[in-house]
Amino acid sequence: MDTELFSPHGPDKRDEYGLTGRAVVFSVRNFTPLYNQETVVAAFARVRKVLPDAFLLMKNYGGEPAYVDRIQAQIRMLGLEDCCRIVETVPYDDMPALYRTADAVISIPMSDATPMSLLEAMSVGSIPVVSDLPSLREWVRTGETGYLVPACDVEAVATALLGALAPARCTESMRLAARQMVEARASQAAFMGMMARRYDGVARKNGGGGVHEHRSPLRKPTLELHAMTALAEKLLNKYYGGTPHPYRIFENRVAELVGPDTVLLDEGCGRTAPVLSKFLGRVARPIGIEVVDFVDVPEGIETHTADLATIPLSASTVDVGMSRSVFEHLVRPEAVYAELFRVLRPGGTVVFLTANMWDYATLIARVVPNTFHAGIVRRVEGRAEEDTFPTAYKTNTRKDVERLARASGFIVESFEYLNQYPNYLMFNGALFFLGTCYERLTSRIELLRFLRGWILVTLRKPAR
Repeated sequence: MDTELFSPHGPDKRDEYGLTGRAVVFSVRNFTPLYNQETVVAAFARVRKVLPDAFLLMKNYGGEPAYVDRIQAQIRMLGLEDCCRIVETVPYDDMPALYRTADAVISIPMSDATPMSLLEAMSVGSIPVVSDLPSLREWVRTGETGYLVPACDVEAVATALLGALAPARCTESMRLAARQMVEARASQAAFMGMMARRYDGVARKNGGGGVHEHRSPLRKPTLELHAMTALAEKLLNKYYGGTPHPYRIFENRVAELVGPDTVLLDEGCGRTAPVLSKFLGRVARPIGIEVVDFVDVPEGIETHTADLATIPLSASTVDVGMSRSVFEHLVRPEAVYAELFRVLRPGGTVVFLTANMWDYATLIARVVPNTFHAGIVRRVEGRAEEDTFPTAYKTNTRKDVERLARASGFIVESFEYLNQYPNYLMFNGALFFLGTCYERLTSRIELLRFLRGWILVTLRKPAR
């Protein structure tokens, strides 16, 4: 990248935007569900309680209109209209000034390659707050060159933003380290030098004299080196920018079922209950169950450390149950289905999203011993190894779901196959392209829907 253009020294837009003296956060990614802007806004609302003069800049360049409307509605609901501005498409040459305006740059998608926006922000000296993903850990080290955060953890994101917005004397070393890392590893000069050394080595090995100048023939390999990570991001934005992730579809389905009087149970909610946290204030009683110890759960959520086969709740007390990426781990699904049926009120509903048995990623996972799953997931998705559990895949086909539902008394109200971008292949542009072709094929041909990556199931307990 051009570290001379994206330099800490130069004009900014603080005077133009009326931001002189204010702490500025810049959300640099587009307005699509992939980029998780609702968590950005929710975290910023918490930052404002500590730093009342903080300001949020967001950049929209052809985002999904319905999603833009949703984020704007969230901004109004949280009373942030006077401290948030959405700027439309910005010319590339103006981007350095926009980055210099920001004290912190935030980008928290659930999956990502190495975006140029991260390197540009680091190059100008804005502190990055980014998702804790393998592709980003080689650039961002918490407390050294920025902050890594769980993508959907509002409290963790807010805490990181507050750290990034600390007085300049406290963050100067972080800004300098970030700039130095980009200069050393991602600048045009660094890549040209590296390619020259490689070319020189090949030439000497084959009897040539080597090269000692940055000649123009070296430019093409340099661009190709960028393309391996850039290709995945380009395809991601082109084909999936406006496509809701199955996680979002799942959350929307649950949102349609709940109301102010709802008792909502999250079965396998995770250590910090990130999904359940989104329903705080929207339901009467949010309850989370998890087999591991809870950490930093927001106030107002009732938690129980227990197995789903022995839920510590009275019969007929829950209106809606939800579960995301948990059912593939069930060793005794018969007991879990029966227990969920017990705690649901008559007419109550369970919605769960889980891996499809016939998806290629699931088929590969089934032949790889569980011993290796945690390490693979850590490298590919960035999930902590202690948060990866053995898989069983005993309720991951339509046949199994219908059998288990029938045995426990449930009615299968809906069963849907969903697809998403090939997130396991983000590390390689060529593989990501092949995965995209496969996803497009299985999404468009209905006869191949059983090969899609996810199943979204709605079960209902009969009213009487």
